[in-house]
Amino acid sequence: MNRSLLLSLLLVLVACPRASTTGSATSGSATSEPATSGSVDPDSLLLGPAPVAAAAVVFEPDPATSATYRGRTIDIAPHIAGFPYRSFRPFEELGVMLFMHESGQGRSLRVLPLRDVPDFESARVLNDIDWNTRNLGDMEPLPKEKAVLFIGDEDNREEYDLYKLFIEDGRIEKITDVPYIYGWGVDHVRDRVAWVARYPVGDDPASPQYRSCLEMMPLAGGDVTTVVCDDAQEQFGDLNFIWTGVSFSPDGTWAYLDTNVSSDRNQSNLVRIRLEGDVLVERLTEPVKRTVVGALDDWLDDGRFVYLDNASGYINVGVGDHADGSMKALTTHEEDLSEAAVLRAGRTPLILTVIGRPWESEIQLLDAQGALLAKRVLPENLYLLHHNRNTAWFYATSRGAKMRILKLSASEYGGFILSPWFGIPDALAAAVEHCDVSRVQIPTFDTDAAGAPRMLHAYWSTPKVPPVEGEPRLAGITAFYGGDNNWDTQSQILCQAGISQLSPAVRGSWGFGAEFYGLNDGDLGGDEIVDLHWMAKWLQDVQGFEPANVGVYGGSHGGYATMRALTFPPGTNGRDSDFPFGWGVSFFGFSDIKTFYETCNIPDWVLLEAGDPATEPDKIRDRSPLYHVDLLDSSILLLHGENDLRVPVQESRQFAAACEKAGKDCTYVEFAGQGHGLKGLENQVRVYRAWFEYLERVTGN
Repeated sequence: MNRSLLLSLLLVLVACPRASTTGSATSGSATSEPATSGSVDPDSLLLGPAPVAAAAVVFEPDPATSATYRGRTIDIAPHIAGFPYRSFRPFEELGVMLFMHESGQGRSLRVLPLRDVPDFESARVLNDIDWNTRNLGDMEPLPKEKAVLFIGDEDNREEYDLYKLFIEDGRIEKITDVPYIYGWGVDHVRDRVAWVARYPVGDDPASPQYRSCLEMMPLAGGDVTTVVCDDAQEQFGDLNFIWTGVSFSPDGTWAYLDTNVSSDRNQSNLVRIRLEGDVLVERLTEPVKRTVVGALDDWLDDGRFVYLDNASGYINVGVGDHADGSMKALTTHEEDLSEAAVLRAGRTPLILTVIGRPWESEIQLLDAQGALLAKRVLPENLYLLHHNRNTAWFYATSRGAKMRILKLSASEYGGFILSPWFGIPDALAAAVEHCDVSRVQIPTFDTDAAGAPRMLHAYWSTPKVPPVEGEPRLAGITAFYGGDNNWDTQSQILCQAGISQLSPAVRGSWGFGAEFYGLNDGDLGGDEIVDLHWMAKWLQDVQGFEPANVGVYGGSHGGYATMRALTFPPGTNGRDSDFPFGWGVSFFGFSDIKTFYETCNIPDWVLLEAGDPATEPDKIRDRSPLYHVDLLDSSILLLHGENDLRVPVQESRQFAAACEKAGKDCTYVEFAGQGHGLKGLENQVRVYRAWFEYLERVTGN
């Protein structure tokens, strides 16, 4: 399993113990404690030099990049381009670090030598591409060619292919030309690359079908070899490829990949496929419920691979034997791992893991038998940027601290040193930190597996400068993908405007074990929306917000959930649930599950989350906000990029048209050239100007 797969599967993995507090949303029972903030010195936990910060800068509001809300001026530029460096990719094998530079003129890819103190101002621009106009994903270094291999596209449409980027002159060479790449990997000697490509079969839009194929080619150039496709029944049976990484055996003769049974993510399986001679597909895992399983790129040695697996209900790490295909778990955590990698200190192989929790991360270093050698707890989410030999680099972020880069150096004696490399300047921190953040546990409507009231983990963010007397108090709820311990630029901008936010991890969220993650399978737009209602009732009953000033917002699935929350039939699932939201903002959400299924690039996700439009048409229609516009009593703002292939732009267009026909209050803003996400300072300024203008119009005292 390569790192791109782990991040795409896990998003942000956090794990939260169930709170012992009982009660209901209306009773006001909840637990609360401060989240990590600037008052905590996270570097007290580290060894090494202090973080490197750029020279202090005073940020004066610029009218050209500012939005206004009820007398407040919110300059978007410091939030987006105040520290204009992002997407850090340190490559020790190449002796360089690649990163993005964000400005009002676009996003450029730059390179500088990999040094103890990065001098960002001296970095060289690699090419003249504005990377706001295209996607750039995970990278792997190619030392022989002084290049990196990356997955991306050319127009933000998520039509993913593989490309080479040459460090010397910034030249980009496209090496694949397929409709969509699910996942990929490079062999251990960096001679071949393999990928899983998805191809459409048939032309019936009501029932989109695909075949996915494992393909490979020499990195130096040459013919593409199709190893096997998942419609080869004699070899694959009921298995099919999904989003996956390709892990080569050290001798290059086998590939290890994740597969599903009949597109069911709850039946994930690790398989290995012989690449030379007659194709042979071997299933290595038992047919039990699991949503994560995959082999890491790096092996302990020629005969042992490291894998992740959540058959226990939580993501743990194990070691497999290449000779006989046997697999043995090394850890038995009852919380999820969010990162894992194989390091090598001298000749000693080590396994680096990170346990993700809503409020902290725990780094653990294990030996090849799973014995714990060293550990360190940090108050942030950690994302593994790259690793090589005994070194790993992490991006660290939390709700209360924007970012810093950490470097871990492991010793062959079993310990490690964790040192801060660089972070944002203090002046910028002051310009972008506008929220007081606490983490809370809020009861929802049902009970958990132990029979106790189910508590939802959430972050509660309030403005450091609250609204003055006479101004309306507004609060927004993240509709989906909330509850993570990441810096949230959107949240900070809303706080600067005086707007509070609640970011809950509703059912179906990652990081709380497989049982919680699967609670919304087949129930899209059902109980996950009832969770939102209970969060809104907590804002009303515990925090004292007027329902007319409580809103809901989100992107993608969260955009759908926003539309669904505002048009929710109360009788859904027999819950008799409703809340009179005052406003909603949907970013690139889908409004009709059927048309989304027929036109998106993830129809298998729809089958699992919502059901099959061909066999459950009534249910699919009932769960689609488009057909309940008559229930829309509040207003809504829709934002969408015209090049979006994940959620095609027609999904917002048709909802806006239905609102207009029904005489409902809907504002629609479309973004030319943008895909599944709105990139760049200019677009973000446009977003917040539209958002604040909308809120001033639809909310009051």
